[in-house]
Amino acid sequence: RASNGLRVLLDERHDHPLIRLELRVAWEGPESSDPLVAVLEHSGAGGFGRAALERALADRGLSLKVKGGRHSLGWSMLADSQAQEDAFEFLAHGVFRPALAEGLAALLRHPKPSPEEAFRMALGLPVEEAGNPGLDLPGLLALHRRLVRPERALLIIQGDLNLAQARQLVLLHFGTWAPAQEP
Repeated sequence: RASNGLRVLLDERHDHPLIRLELRVAWEGPESSDPLVAVLEHSGAGGFGRAALERALADRGLSLKVKGGRHSLGWSMLADSQAQEDAFEFLAHGVFRPALAEGLAALLRHPKPSPEEAFRMALGLPVEEAGNPGLDLPGLLALHRRLVRPERALLIIQGDLNLAQARQLVLLHFGTWAPAQEP
């Protein structure tokens, strides 16, 4: 466990030149991460717009995915072990510095149809204007701050790196992540 409450699990596997990073954030309560995941899927991160982020990841041979659920939110990164520094850096960007304004704007420009709307569209039936009620930038930022905290997170590191390398990379990229302040 890191000093900020982040739990870290290392699974050394030196037989393949790959690393997989997964950061999972879990919580109890009524909130769902679905609105945040929808926006994150359209967002850039760390000063990169979405297109630039995708190019930067591709140039380094990295793959970053976001997933969520009723009580969880997660990011996963797959990289060649030679790109482990970049993998940790881009994962941290995705977690701490998502471009939520860009993602929200893209999502509102091209809203994803609900299953019912998709079914009606497939049948050629009229569909009312799709929308994403309740999505606004201040609400998304507040949700991100409330849910994405180190004391709720588990970082799983799997692949071709040792304990000393993992400690150094976790400290460098996740060591400044501050836990929630006590009221």
